[in-house]
Amino acid sequence: MQNQGYATLASPTLTGTPAAPTAAAGTSTTQIATTAYVQNQTTGIPWLTVGRAGSVSGVTFSTTVNQAELWGVVLTFPVTTTQVTYYVGTADNTANNYDIGIYNSSGTLVVHTGTKAGTVFAPVATVTTLPWAVPATLQPGKYYLAITTNCTASCAALDGDNASAVSFLSKGVVSVSAGGTLNSSLTPPADAWSYSSYTPAWAVR
Repeated sequence: MQNQGYATLASPTLTGTPAAPTAAAGTSTTQIATTAYVQNQTTGIPWLTVGRAGSVSGVTFSTTVNQAELWGVVLTFPVTTTQVTYYVGTADNTANNYDIGIYNSSGTLVVHTGTKAGTVFAPVATVTTLPWAVPATLQPGKYYLAITTNCTASCAALDGDNASAVSFLSKGVVSVSAGGTLNSSLTPPADAWSYSSYTPAWAVR
């Protein structure tokens, strides 16, 4: 006869918020996986915004005053990120300002490098890593890659993939208060499904 208020040993049905010890990373046994374990296993995986950087100088910054460009991307797993890695195809070792970041589907800026001079953002044509202004954990969902500059000529350019299939936004344009600085929020543009040419190739990690 089962005691009231206690779960059976075989196939118990638990209520409330049951807890269990969190297994060490990489554990592969029949031990219960807590939500903390699952989160730790997935958030360390880098997010590659596209599969490859297939074209040198494929992603150019808009030289129109106070403008940013957006690309629609989808994240399929949680990722905790402190920095971004990208490939500079064309350098700009000047005082021109640049900012790159990611907006969520509500139009909130969730991570960005903050305003960086070309001497920091793209001093030479090579792989470059910068920290986000504030680290964040991104949950699966719909996002926008965003770039902006106040440069009007001989600007930096990034590698991107010109074979990244279709997306809900390809190089959409939005206004910013100052070129080279992403606004803290924006009104997300309407979906416009198309072949997404030259999507920025970033490693978000």
